[in-house]
Amino acid sequence: MNALELRKCIEEKAAMISEHRALTEHCACLEEECLRYERDLKRLMEACDELGKENDALQECILDNSVVRLVDEIGLLKQDKQQMRVNLCRAEDEVKALFEENKLLDQENRRLLTQLKKERQHQETDDQHSAGASVEGKPKINIKGRRQP
Repeated sequence: MNALELRKCIEEKAAMISEHRALTEHCACLEEECLRYERDLKRLMEACDELGKENDALQECILDNSVVRLVDEIGLLKQDKQQMRVNLCRAEDEVKALFEENKLLDQENRRLLTQLKKERQHQETDDQHSAGASVEGKPKINIKGRRQP
């Protein structure tokens, strides 16, 4: 190899070394940027995991609150049901008492109606007797206007 070719080879090698250094520096910069992206991605993933956990906890809390509200409402409904049963029993007892009272009043009413009917018949009989007696007690007048003995 001659000196010219050797020089050219050395220059090419120097250029390659220079380009290699530039590429190595650029690669280091890219690696550093990749590390930053990886750290940011890791932070975002952790934040998403935290949000996911918070979301799960909130959903569980909402579900728990809903269940608690439903349990409370069921308890109130059971109390209302029990109170309605008590009221129903009282109403049934009242109906029975009123039925018995009505039955007694009905019997008394029949007795009074029977007594009234008897009194009216007795009064009509008395009226007929007194009407007959007043007719008998009056002097009879014949057609000619004279009294008969």
